[in-house]
Amino acid sequence: MENITARRYCLVLFLLIISFFTYTSCIIFTEGEQLSEFTYRFSIKNESNTDLSTELIVGEIPSPQAGFDELTIIPDEIYKLVNKTWSPESTYHLIKPKQHDAVYSNLPIVALFSELTDLTLKENMLDRYFSFILTIRKNDEIIYRIVGWDVPDEDMVKYQITDKSYGYYYTTEENYRNHYDGTLINAYPNLFTKLWPDENNSGFNGRMVYYIKVTGNSARLYEFGPLLLKSEEDKYWKKN
Repeated sequence: MENITARRYCLVLFLLIISFFTYTSCIIFTEGEQLSEFTYRFSIKNESNTDLSTELIVGEIPSPQAGFDELTIIPDEIYKLVNKTWSPESTYHLIKPKQHDAVYSNLPIVALFSELTDLTLKENMLDRYFSFILTIRKNDEIIYRIVGWDVPDEDMVKYQITDKSYGYYYTTEENYRNHYDGTLINAYPNLFTKLWPDENNSGFNGRMVYYIKVTGNSARLYEFGPLLLKSEEDKYWKKN
């Protein structure tokens, strides 16, 4: 976590800028991926000598203090209201040694307050908490597991959780409001996470990427930073 601490305050300027561009909900296309729709993206570099299986589970939780087993999966039909070609294949990858790859989710919470948004989508996604579970395994053994909400301490041991409170969304109107102009409604709600530079964990609008590096039999969050194009992500891991 030392690299994250050193770079946290570098995020502040970026967040000031992205707060405006988030409102416009621009779509960035690269190699068939709609990056602006990534609500959760984890870029993982495998520096070990063994294949890694990476699994991302995104779903609804009843509260930010819910138990680990209280997360419920969102039906495919809800995702397809926004993206008819959506597939959960993006949430699981086998990463070869000395390679990097990403798992991601297109959780359909973008522009929920737009008049053009499907009413069924609003009924199923508004005023709810959403978060994630990321698990990395080596030879079927869990070596790294993080969750986005504040699970009870007893669940940390029971479910082999490495760390918690890495990010959840709450889809109320207030959490879509622009921080610097309360009359504006952003495309994305605030992401609440202990990784923000704001010590009060007030959340910011925008999409971020979790960069994770695996060495030997351990893994760590290397950096929490702004969304990059796929080509830039490749360059990032060449440098790191």
